[in-house]
Amino acid sequence: MPETWDSQLTPEAARRLLSGATPLREAMGVPVSELLQMAAVAHELWSQGRCQEADTLYRGIVALDASVPWGHAGLGLSALEAEDFPAAEAHLRRALAAGPDDPAIQVNLAACLLRLDHLADSLKMLVEVVEKHPQHPAALRAAAILNGLGHAAAELVKP
Repeated sequence: MPETWDSQLTPEAARRLLSGATPLREAMGVPVSELLQMAAVAHELWSQGRCQEADTLYRGIVALDASVPWGHAGLGLSALEAEDFPAAEAHLRRALAAGPDDPAIQVNLAACLLRLDHLADSLKMLVEVVEKHPQHPAALRAAAILNGLGHAAAELVKP
């Protein structure tokens, strides 16, 4: 990245940037592909247990462009792991709004909703993932959660 940012920012462009109509990423000329690469690095860091570093990257993605799903998805997963379910739900819903057909985001949100006692919404989302994305790895997790819920329900109704 250059040491100085030489921008031809017009007053109208500044208004659009400040209002959120134009993402910072666009104003700075950062392609979406770089955000995807940042998300991949953040996920790798998170997988290694380097959660603070991953969260810093996820926050950077959100700051650069909140309309892509990866930043909020990562922050939601981190919040879910930390058992901050209201924050996880907020981030995962924003991620799902940006990537409405992403089965991994759907399963993470469904798991969060379970923890918030929103059983009907969670079940609907889990079944949808299994039906619409049977070959996706997230569908295996969704099926496992559904299976576990079925076993738990069976235990509850035993005489």
